[in-house]
Amino acid sequence: MSLWGHKCNNSSLFTGCQIQKEDMERFGEKLRTLRNRQGLSLRQLSDILEVGHSYIAKMERGEKTPNVAMVLRVSQIFEVTTDVLIKDELELKD
Repeated sequence: MSLWGHKCNNSSLFTGCQIQKEDMERFGEKLRTLRNRQGLSLRQLSDILEVGHSYIAKMERGEKTPNVAMVLRVSQIFEVTTDVLIKDELELKD
C-alpha cells in the first residue's frame, strides 16, 4: 500500500506507514530545535511521546525515521504542521 508516496503495510493506516528518509532529512534537526525551545530533556519528551529516550535521540540524529503516527504526535505536541516537520524546504517559525 502507498500513502502519499510512502511505504505502508496493511496493519494500520498510520502506524504501518513509514515515511521515507530522503523525504525528510531535516526532521531530526527540527525535532531537536522544538524540544530545546520547550526546555524538554530527551527523557521528558520520550515520556510525553511514550517511547524510549534512545528512540528520540536516534530520530534527532537521523538514525531512525518516524512513522506517520509519530509525526502526527510530534506536530500536535509542538503545535506545528506536519508539512513543516516533513518538508525540508519549510522552516520552523521563531
